[in-house]
Amino acid sequence: MSTPSLTDTLSRGYTGIAAERARITFGVVLGAILIVEAAAALALLIEPRNLAYLLGFDATGALPLVRLAGLLLLLNLLFLALGRPAPARTKLINLLGIVERGVLAVALAILGGRLLWPAGFELIAALLIANFYYRYFQAEVMSRP
Repeated sequence: MSTPSLTDTLSRGYTGIAAERARITFGVVLGAILIVEAAAALALLIEPRNLAYLLGFDATGALPLVRLAGLLLLLNLLFLALGRPAPARTKLINLLGIVERGVLAVALAILGGRLLWPAGFELIAALLIANFYYRYFQAEVMSRP
């Protein structure tokens, strides 16, 4: 067996640093999105009547559905938070989270009305997470011999 040359060691070190930097960036972007959505989920659970009114729904009839939406969003956040610390080992969780956000954005856009703003936010969040996860995964694969 031959010993690795100095350039091999340096390039592996550089790609390892690039992968770590991409992992940190992915974690920061996902963490920021999770914080914003956690605030929205708590608002849906704490003040469902006011949010139903803001979204243009009948406050009395939509109250259980608004609370259910807050609970489902909170469960989704917990699910995605599991994939944040080690994204290379939790590929399925992260990919399902990205696809779920895209499907949710399309569903909210189909419902229309005042739900177009949350649909836009979910679409932007899905694209951001997909972009940074792709960059991280590419850097992680390139850092391995």
